Amino acid sequence: TIRYGYDGIDQVATVTDPRNLETRYAVDGLGNRNELGSPDTGLTKSTYDAAGNLKTRIDGRGKTNTYFYDALNRLTRIDYTGTIGTTFEYDGDAKLTPTAAGKITRMTDESGYTTYTYDAFGRLATKAQTTTGLGSYTNTHTLAYEYDAAGRLASVTYPSGNRVNYGYNAAGQVASITLNPVAANGTGTNININSSIVLLNNITYSPFGGTTGWTWGNSLPANEYAHARTYDLDGRISSYTLGSPSANGVVRTVNYDAASRIKGYTHAGTGTAPIPASLNQTFGYDELNRLTSYSGNGTSQTYAYDASGNRIKAGFGANSYTNTIDPLSNKLSATTGPGPAKANLYNGAGDLMTDGTHVVTYSGRGRPYRNQNGAVTTHQLFNGLDQRVFQTYGGGIFVYNEQGKLVGEYSYLNGKATRDTVYLGNLPVAVLTQTVTGTAPAQNTAINVFHIHPDHLGTPRMITRSLDNKIVWRWDNGDPFGLTPPIEYFSGSGTFTFNLRMPGQYYDRSTNLFYNYYRDYDPQTGRY
Repeated sequence: TIRYGYDGIDQVATVTDPRNLETRYAVDGLGNRNELGSPDTGLTKSTYDAAGNLKTRIDGRGKTNTYFYDALNRLTRIDYTGTIGTTFEYDGDAKLTPTAAGKITRMTDESGYTTYTYDAFGRLATKAQTTTGLGSYTNTHTLAYEYDAAGRLASVTYPSGNRVNYGYNAAGQVASITLNPVAANGTGTNININSSIVLLNNITYSPFGGTTGWTWGNSLPANEYAHARTYDLDGRISSYTLGSPSANGVVRTVNYDAASRIKGYTHAGTGTAPIPASLNQTFGYDELNRLTSYSGNGTSQTYAYDASGNRIKAGFGANSYTNTIDPLSNKLSATTGPGPAKANLYNGAGDLMTDGTHVVTYSGRGRPYRNQNGAVTTHQLFNGLDQRVFQTYGGGIFVYNEQGKLVGEYSYLNGKATRDTVYLGNLPVAVLTQTVTGTAPAQNTAINVFHIHPDHLGTPRMITRSLDNKIVWRWDNGDPFGLTPPIEYFSGSGTFTFNLRMPGQYYDRSTNLFYNYYRDYDPQTGRY
């Protein structure tokens, strides 16, 4: 049972969870929350200015954020305790850039700065991200946008030089995606008409908007290669293809129970490595719709929860592991596995400081900026939008589009492209890498195209090489919480690294956590 208490003007004042832990709210007569007292995040205090804008916030560590606004109530600066602040500039020069009026034109933060320009219609034309990683590495990466006569996005040029082009059907939906690759010398875009590469074509949609599939750019009339999705009468995705039928690909069917919960996946295909039926999975739930059992990939798992929904036990085959929940909060104090066992300590704001292996240091703004794992130290920097844009050790420089999707990854040492990711809406559909031979001015840059096969959620489950449809990466054997790692190596194609996981998540090899914007997800415990 969850209990609610109210103040004298009927605003929520307390929430008590099934473990009898109380979260307290102090709200003024204007609806501003002045205090939040949580057993998980400590006491957070806030103040507001006369216009109702947030003025200060003190977190559970006692760290203060101070917010400043202009005459139009636009946020212009955030000061943090002991950390580089963030500034936002608007309008540009009214004489030189009249179309920037009312729009952000520059953001300066701990990672460096980002500038924005706009076209004659006030649409975003470029976003240039300059990252000054720890003061030692400075690189600028620019996204450029172009639009068609109807005002629709026509192309995005990535910092790598790759230009992704979008074609539309009569209903205004994206019908094709093509690529003009980076020029052979590694600078700019190859705009020769013969250089264009089809990534997706013949994209179709259901009457209610969801895509029903497409043909891949390497599809041939005599050997059509397509991604297909079907829907049931309730509008739920009922099946989709993963990979090529001629190269160990499968068709996954999604089975639902009477409560519309996924009760299992079945797989069909002609492949032998693995046999499609070996990928089948089943799921069980309790009366509160919590996952309690899973079987698949030759193993079985069970899960048990406390009254507040915290996982307290997990069974992996014959092995049982226990999660210990702090009796005074919902924080995970310790877990016995599956390996490694962890003993967690938190700061006053509820941030994990150590799990017994990793030691995490947080900035004044509350973001993790250093992770120590034995002799290995990883540093991170975040921009003013709280996107992680810089990471050492297994990371690099990260560039996001305006929807918050990770589109580019680059070396922080020299700024060179590592991989670009292409999306159809929220679905990742292609990853682009480069093979560079020779040195400037005789350098030759060749583009490598790989197809991403997403599941019903948009999680990448398989990646195939456009050259021959060979599978280079697969995660269709993954368990429900993402603990099972993807298969990244196939003889003959080498090791293919790809770090996107479930929607919004990025795998960090330095921590074994999934970065997820404001939070980090631990697949071992199934919680953030």
